[in-house]
Amino acid sequence: ALAESPVVSRYAEGYFNRMLLGLDEEDRSRRILRAPDALFYAQMEIATLLSRDRRYEEAVVEARKLLDMAPTAGGAHFALINVLAHLERFDEVIEVARHGLSCALDREGSEYYFYRLAFAYWREGDAGAALACYRMVSPHSSLFSAAQEEMRQLMAELRLQEPPDLDAARAEIARLGISLPPSERVLGFLSDATVMLCDAGFHFLAARCCFEMWRIRSDDELGLVCRSLNW
Repeated sequence: ALAESPVVSRYAEGYFNRMLLGLDEEDRSRRILRAPDALFYAQMEIATLLSRDRRYEEAVVEARKLLDMAPTAGGAHFALINVLAHLERFDEVIEVARHGLSCALDREGSEYYFYRLAFAYWREGDAGAALACYRMVSPHSSLFSAAQEEMRQLMAELRLQEPPDLDAARAEIARLGISLPPSERVLGFLSDATVMLCDAGFHFLAARCCFEMWRIRSDDELGLVCRSLNW
């Protein structure tokens, strides 16, 4: 109440999602205060209980509140996607999954979004987009078997013998305007955050950002910078 600049409360899972809260923030003077874990998980439980009780119209309202509270959290996106899918509002599933991909960093979360996008595009009548998204689910994912089975069903409907190769799938993903995560926008944001945190003396957080970029890009120079920040 005594703040001299605008403030807003948000929740984020971990260091990186917390930093990425500023990715879509238009008012750079606004401070983002961390919402308590208990508040986030209480809201998650409300949405989950309503969904289990098949009160999906009520659940979607609570799940949207969850995403408003935690716009970079995978769990918030997943909760809303699940409820929207039960309601068969697949155009909204696409919107939420695309937003999740725009700030995604980890492979498993990204592949979940693509899996959900694939089924939603299929139901929305865009078979080419659906096949491309199914191809983005790798054999290492826990969703791979389910994605393959659904893709076979879709191919049978289309009377196709072979799925698109990865290059064709990536081209289709680009046509849809989806950047394969992590996007250059996210990496650029993390790079800028690393420099600013380092200049401000927050070497621990700067090292965490640098480590994440090294993990994604396997760049030896980033590894050396990360080690130097940890000394």
